[in-house]
Amino acid sequence: ILKKIIEKYFPTSTDSHYTIDSEQRIYSLLTEGINELREYATIYTTESFSSAKILPPLSPNIGVRLKSDLLDINIDLGDVSKHELADILSSYKQKKTFHRLKDGSFLSLEGSCFSELIDLQDGLGLSKKDLAKDTLSVPKFRALFLDNIMMQSESITFTRNEEFFETIQSIQGVKRSNFQVPRELSPILRKYQKTGFKWLKTLEHYGFGGILAD
Repeated sequence: ILKKIIEKYFPTSTDSHYTIDSEQRIYSLLTEGINELREYATIYTTESFSSAKILPPLSPNIGVRLKSDLLDINIDLGDVSKHELADILSSYKQKKTFHRLKDGSFLSLEGSCFSELIDLQDGLGLSKKDLAKDTLSVPKFRALFLDNIMMQSESITFTRNEEFFETIQSIQGVKRSNFQVPRELSPILRKYQKTGFKWLKTLEHYGFGGILAD
């Protein structure tokens, strides 16, 4: 039994030793093989092998701050450097099950946070350099897109400042806005058109652009 387990994870062998020929097999050995072998034998490892860690699932935290005409975004990946984020997302797009970090650790690519981060990257048009910044800035008209990402996210923790929250609330609650339809237009416009007018005035107030078709 022990020999079968060894050959399962170490496909190449000589008279004196077995070897692993790929990162995928190293990952499988770390996540499954070591525990299988320990059921039948005592395992001794070198310091370099022991340092090849399997990191816990990624739990990104993203802070969004509305400041003047810009949205400041901070991405925190915990123990994983944001300088590696673009490469991590590239591995996910290639449908890999893990990503090997620069320090030799392995990061599992299971979970929905990676697809959500890709949606964020694509929607905001972020480059590899953007993802590595401590703080990246995008035009504030992206606020509605970001709010939609926040509402749909299942794996990313978002925080937002009061200015961002108030702006979104004002736009979404346009029927309760203080903008008044001009007296000369009030008898002409229908109810839904008056709501549309208030929506456009709200967008203008916050510096957003909008098109209303009727």
